[in-house]
Amino acid sequence: SSGINAEYGDPKSYTPKMSIDDKVTIHYNYSNANLDKLCEEIEKSFNLFDVECNTFDDFLLLFHEKIDLCCQLATPKTTKRNSKANPWITSGLINSIEKKSRLYTEWRKTKCASFPDGDQDKYQKYKEFRKQLKTLIKLAKARYYINKLEDCGNNSKKTWKIINEIRGKSKAASKADFMIDGHRIMCRRKISNKFNEYFASLAHNLNQELLTNNGLYMEPIPSFENFMCKSVNSSIFLYETNPQEIVEVINDFKNDKASDIPICIIKRSAKLISHPLSTLYNKCMQNGEFPQAFKTGNITPIHKKGNRECIENYRPVSILPIFGKIFEKILYKR
Repeated sequence: SSGINAEYGDPKSYTPKMSIDDKVTIHYNYSNANLDKLCEEIEKSFNLFDVECNTFDDFLLLFHEKIDLCCQLATPKTTKRNSKANPWITSGLINSIEKKSRLYTEWRKTKCASFPDGDQDKYQKYKEFRKQLKTLIKLAKARYYINKLEDCGNNSKKTWKIINEIRGKSKAASKADFMIDGHRIMCRRKISNKFNEYFASLAHNLNQELLTNNGLYMEPIPSFENFMCKSVNSSIFLYETNPQEIVEVINDFKNDKASDIPICIIKRSAKLISHPLSTLYNKCMQNGEFPQAFKTGNITPIHKKGNRECIENYRPVSILPIFGKIFEKILYKR
């Protein structure tokens, strides 16, 4: 109505609410128009993707270039209206909010000493649009929380978590400073390196604990190789994948799945990139290789319990490359 774009999107894509003072810098705009532009660019460069991309490094470099070209903002925007602070605010509603601001500016420009109330026609147009937009935002917020509560089912813990979120009783965000070696550290790089060092040493430290029990020596843990059969090079057969299978695997991903590249981009361009992907995946299976690009993940520390200033009270959650996940699902089917 009146040009207001609701475009609710997926109401189930949930992200914890941030504090009211938090702002997020947006570097990319994944609007439908930009995604359509991305698909056009990929289609124009199909030969580059299909012929010249001999490795996944080449493919990823070209794919990210196209994303930057079509979706990256010339000037990053800082805003409180984002999927974290207000997950019910979709790109359509954001466009309508910007239109409301334009209508307000047009009316303000008509105010002067002779006409202190400005152009009343423009004011009424702005007032009516603002009223309708406010109603749509309330409806979007109500619909979002209704879906979240329905998803909880009979789980009272999840239900109360959402109720507390609505009441503004969500858990506090992670602290910006940590105690490291008896010193309070606020440098993000030092904190990141310490988290990386701690998480990388977890497995080794657990093994060391198993080797000693109250100071008593225990037999070393046997190597996993002792439990494996002898290697036979001709004992496995992996039939080739094809573009249709890759599209089906991509469509199975949930829209709110954490990923290094937004799922909406992968799904929208699936039919265009499925052919070069099938060629690269088949080459990996023939050579028995798992690309190095798929072995690097983004680690996010999640607080477990206890003092939030202690790194030992956090656990790692890894976001792996989406194209590596697709490859894993293809191999799992075999």
